[in-house]
Amino acid sequence: MEQATREQLIDEVARDPSNPDKKLALARKYIEEHAPARALPLIEETLSLDEDNPHAFLALGLCWGLAIMKEMPIREIWGREMDEEIMVERAIDAFERALEIDPELVLAYNSLARIYTVRGQDEEAEEMLNQSLNVDQGQIDVLEALQELTGKHMWEIQGRETDMGDEDEEEQPF
Repeated sequence: MEQATREQLIDEVARDPSNPDKKLALARKYIEEHAPARALPLIEETLSLDEDNPHAFLALGLCWGLAIMKEMPIREIWGREMDEEIMVERAIDAFERALEIDPELVLAYNSLARIYTVRGQDEEAEEMLNQSLNVDQGQIDVLEALQELTGKHMWEIQGRETDMGDEDEEEQPF
């Protein structure tokens, strides 16, 4: 399915301003475009319509954490200087709230892990990546991030004894 353009999403929000899903879709588009200041009011409006929307809290965390996660200058993303510590606290709070509502939201775990990694909080990052894998074990990028973070082989991360199969099995002749 073709992704809607920003202009299409703006029109959809104008036609149905009380629809939180449309507001959130436009907010996500602004986040993709590295324009969190434009996304933030839409997310706040979404939360005023649906205060337990985990995807709105996820988007809120992405807004506040975007500069840190992308390692971009805050001024470049927000158009002004802002206190990085406050931004990080707001991002972490939003991601944690999203996970309280929906503990299977892997992007929230992965985003928290990214913030912790950039900040040098490797133990916290590892914990978030492991929680993400507990929800969805098929995330190769998360396995790779854990491998880089811990120095362990993927088969060790996945809890297997070896990567050569089960040692208890007898060798079968050809």
